[in-house]
Amino acid sequence: MRRNVSMTLESDALTVRTVARMFREHAKRVYVRTDGTPTRHHANIGLALDRLEDLHGGMPAGDLDPRALKAVRTSWVTGGLTRNTINKQVRYIRQVWDWAAEMDLVDEAVAEQLHTVKNLPTGMAPEGKGVRPADLEDVRATIAELPEPLANMVRFLLLPGCRVGEAREARADEVIYCDDGPFLCPQWHKTARYDKVREIPLNAPAYALVSSLEDREYLFGVGDGSRPYQRDSLINAINRVCRRTGITKWSPGQLRHNAATGIFRAHGLEATASVLGHSSTRVTSRYVHARNNKQAMGAAGALSQMTA
Repeated sequence: MRRNVSMTLESDALTVRTVARMFREHAKRVYVRTDGTPTRHHANIGLALDRLEDLHGGMPAGDLDPRALKAVRTSWVTGGLTRNTINKQVRYIRQVWDWAAEMDLVDEAVAEQLHTVKNLPTGMAPEGKGVRPADLEDVRATIAELPEPLANMVRFLLLPGCRVGEAREARADEVIYCDDGPFLCPQWHKTARYDKVREIPLNAPAYALVSSLEDREYLFGVGDGSRPYQRDSLINAINRVCRRTGITKWSPGQLRHNAATGIFRAHGLEATASVLGHSSTRVTSRYVHARNNKQAMGAAGALSQMTA
């Protein structure tokens, strides 16, 4: 949708800060879940725009060129961000200016020239260690200290390779059984805004776990399950346990890597991509750590250890 005529501004009066502000308002309406709450994509783009505004906020929006964008990129390199993170942040800024061109806020040529700023080459910034599977001994010790709903959420995350948000908001009425077996079909998921359907197959241990919780509205919700935990509740609870007990710090996002590795060893890369909800096995390969035998146990075996 084109911007309202009443919002029309002369292009030379539009600053980088103004375009960033307008996109933030746009993002609040677009990057939302089915319940209206903002997604992390909205926040991630905001971080990229913060640095852009710090360096070039007063610049006319039409003057943002590859040299200015590279200056922003250099500031991230100097700040010690990893290469993948920097490349992603640059893509966010290009996305914003593509939107600005679509909305007639800047000339299309301005947005197009920003695409000449390619990904930062290898060696120009730290690569980072990447996300690895969590150590199952640490996970087991943490589970013993967590409230039961959060402990069950961790147990579940080890199995079907779902995202933390999908497990956090999983509802009993989203578990269905068809000829191919049981599935969790979350109403909200990362690609819901693209009208994609997410079907998470549940193996026997996963289905046994959710079946034991079918009287709860939210399978892993607060208290009686009438409402879900807040977004950062699980990671905050894990961090508190690790600080108090001396357990090595780990993140619930790592458990998707544990599950992916187990599924890969049992069924191969294409099956793993299907279970994780990836449209490309290239993305899935980042979640598979097949050489780490300790972390690559099958998903069913992982749950049996967690519940022993």
